[in-house]
Amino acid sequence: MQQGGDYDIEVNQGAIWYETFQWCEDDETTVIPLTGYTVVAQVRRHKDSSSLLLATFTTAVDEDEGEITLTLPSAVTTTLSENGFYDVKISNGGEPIRFIQGRMILDWQVTA
Repeated sequence: MQQGGDYDIEVNQGAIWYETFQWCEDDETTVIPLTGYTVVAQVRRHKDSSSLLLATFTTAVDEDEGEITLTLPSAVTTTLSENGFYDVKISNGGEPIRFIQGRMILDWQVTA
C-alpha cells in the first residue's frame, strides 16, 4: 500500500494491473476516512495532454480504511503501447484533490 504524493507505477502489458493506496495523516499511521469521496484516475501521454487518454482506471474505495484501489484489466493493458503519466483525483463534492501522481511505465509483453 502506498500513500499520496509522487509514485511511479509499472504496468505489465497484457496482464491485469492493480494497486491499493491509503490516505493517512502525516504520521503515516492515522487513516483518513474517504466517506463520501469519489475517485477518478487516468493515464495520458503527457502531463499537459488534452488529447485521447491512454487508459482510465477502474476505481474502488474502502471508505473506512481510507483505501483506493486502481485497476487496469488485461483487455486494457493489452492495448497500451507507450509510457505515460497518471494521476488520481479525489473529491467529496468540493474542489478535487490530486491524491497521487507519477509515471506509468509499460513493461512490454513477449508472449501474446
